[in-house]
Amino acid sequence: MWLAARIAGRQIANAIIFFWLAALLGPSDLGIASLGVTLAMFCLPMVSRGIRDAIIQRPELSDDMLESAFLANLGIGFIILVVLAGSAPVAASVFGDPRLIPLSIAAAFIPFMTALSNLHEALLERSFRHKKITAIYLSSSVIGAALAVAAVLADYELWGLVIFNLGSCGGTALMLWITSDWRPRFRPTRAEMKTQLRFAAPLIISQTINTGNQRIVEMIIGALLTPAAVGFFRFGSNFSRLLNQILITPVLRILLPAFARSKAGPAHNLYRVLVLNAAVLFPVFLLAASVLPEFVDTAFDPRWKIGGWVGTVLCYGVFPSLIGPAAYPLLTVHNKGHWTAILSASALVVTVLCVVAGAQFGAVGAAAGFVLRGIFTIPMNLFAVKRALAIPARRVLAAFIPFALLATVMHLGLLFGLRPLLEPLPGAWSIALQILAGLAFYGLGLRLVLPWVTPEQYATFKGMLPGKVRRLF
Repeated sequence: MWLAARIAGRQIANAIIFFWLAALLGPSDLGIASLGVTLAMFCLPMVSRGIRDAIIQRPELSDDMLESAFLANLGIGFIILVVLAGSAPVAASVFGDPRLIPLSIAAAFIPFMTALSNLHEALLERSFRHKKITAIYLSSSVIGAALAVAAVLADYELWGLVIFNLGSCGGTALMLWITSDWRPRFRPTRAEMKTQLRFAAPLIISQTINTGNQRIVEMIIGALLTPAAVGFFRFGSNFSRLLNQILITPVLRILLPAFARSKAGPAHNLYRVLVLNAAVLFPVFLLAASVLPEFVDTAFDPRWKIGGWVGTVLCYGVFPSLIGPAAYPLLTVHNKGHWTAILSASALVVTVLCVVAGAQFGAVGAAAGFVLRGIFTIPMNLFAVKRALAIPARRVLAAFIPFALLATVMHLGLLFGLRPLLEPLPGAWSIALQILAGLAFYGLGLRLVLPWVTPEQYATFKGMLPGKVRRLF
């Protein structure tokens, strides 16, 4: 819960700044503001993952490990800083706007600042001290938001997103250093550094591709279409991204240390994670897909209508997004990290092909291509899980198909049954009634249908609920 609060706090602050900028800027300028941070955020997992995972995964830590990990991560961050700053003119030329040069150079410091403090965060996370990390992240989000608001009020609207990320990352780094009990002495061991980089390399590749998939899509849209199309895509993706960061990312971030300490087998662990994720994610994302176009029409300027449809399409991405992210930390714990790199590289090829094809139909088409690429990668994920961990595909699919079917029936009922009846009502009332009706239908289905149709999945889901919530089921 503390991890969820940490990630949600920063994402909510980011969403507030983003949608405020959307109200001030047009789609084209918002696209430029988004592209200013896209490359930096794409590179961020190179310093926030990999080395961090190598430290968390170790059963025991020594000074040599910590010193080597810190310097290796710092070196990666410095290389990223130099490359991003040097390539800023190239990015401006590709996307056709010279305003990207100063934005990209400033954003290049975001990964470097993260590299400065990522090991300190990893040590806290390794010991499950998420309450302290959350306090630091929430404080830094407030700092970043305040700086972004000041920039916008000073008529530097294009700088809002860059300054928010610089302020929040810089604040996090400073507070982690001030409050940490560990300080580097800059005495790395070459052999230990090689060992860590060898372990971290496939994880860095896979996490950069997986986390940066959306950034890749933004860059493709910016190169093939217009900055306005990037603005529409980024606008719509913020809704699905907010749900993702609140509901999916906290679970995934806790899985690596949890799997590392679990005494159960990989099949048991993966099955439980998939059941829990599916039971929660399918109804939430499909409810969002049901009401997003109407919500955007009600709450935003009409020029953002396309962004609402982009958000709806991206919410359908919940279907193919369950298996891979849950399996990656399990593969890492069982020393099968090379499989994560293989899967991520394959997914990257499929992403580029699908998004390029979809971009021929604008921002909504690119979003559809992004979702379609996930469907194509399901067989690859099932194959890797079976080959590396000996978990049969039917066992993996059985964990979430019942919840997917129940949520799909709910979604179709809202679209073709309830929504036409609510058209005479004001938008806010229609949205509220659809959400209440959808949750009621799904809850009754969980309580009355699943115990009879799929008792194993229902019992697994119920067994993982807190005691007070469990009584409802």
